[in-house]
Amino acid sequence: MAKTVLILGAGPGSGLAVARRLAGEGYQVALVARRKDKLDDLVAGLQASGVTAAGFAHDLTDLPALAGVVDSVVAQFGPIDTLVFAPSAEHWAIPATELTAEVTRDFADLFLYPLIEATRLVLPAMLERGAGQIVYINGGQAIEAPAGMSGPAPAMSAARNYLGTLRQEVAERGVVVSAVFVTALIEQSAAAEAAAAWDPDNEHPRVSSTVIADAVWAFHDRSAGGFEVVVP
Repeated sequence: MAKTVLILGAGPGSGLAVARRLAGEGYQVALVARRKDKLDDLVAGLQASGVTAAGFAHDLTDLPALAGVVDSVVAQFGPIDTLVFAPSAEHWAIPATELTAEVTRDFADLFLYPLIEATRLVLPAMLERGAGQIVYINGGQAIEAPAGMSGPAPAMSAARNYLGTLRQEVAERGVVVSAVFVTALIEQSAAAEAAAAWDPDNEHPRVSSTVIADAVWAFHDRSAGGFEVVVP
């Protein structure tokens, strides 16, 4: 039976690249994103290249409905072997001096709580099978946020802490937990397109989404070691 990857927060950058990379390894692909029109375009592109793929429109901040999405994926494709969590936000650069509890909570609603809930939904079956993979993809601010970039950093740092602890608890039970932190704009991503407004000369570092996809696949090999990687 073909394996299945569920990508939450799928977009034209890292999400699509990971989908193509794992499809090349024989995976079926389930994509979840908020906007159905863009999601349909991603799925159509994958299917046109011979990938078994389907889209499930869902707002990740709607936690109660997430269980239904996971159930729908399992009903169509079977057990979820790999969970990739890679959401993005339109607004990132917020100085710590301007951060509020309300804004911080908004970021946690996207970058932290859905990760925990999705993991809670897929982990029991992975542990029962003694195999599975959970991957988090997000910005390098989770490790160290430079001045002026504190907006989502607290939520992402909390997610990093959660995953690091989870990894230690499930490592001997067949589930690989890992994280890829990106310190550059991802080519073809929505964030890279939006950067044209503040980086018209392309001076900010950029990274190919295929580099991120390769990093995700590298964690599939348990002998690779380590918990997280920073790219580029």
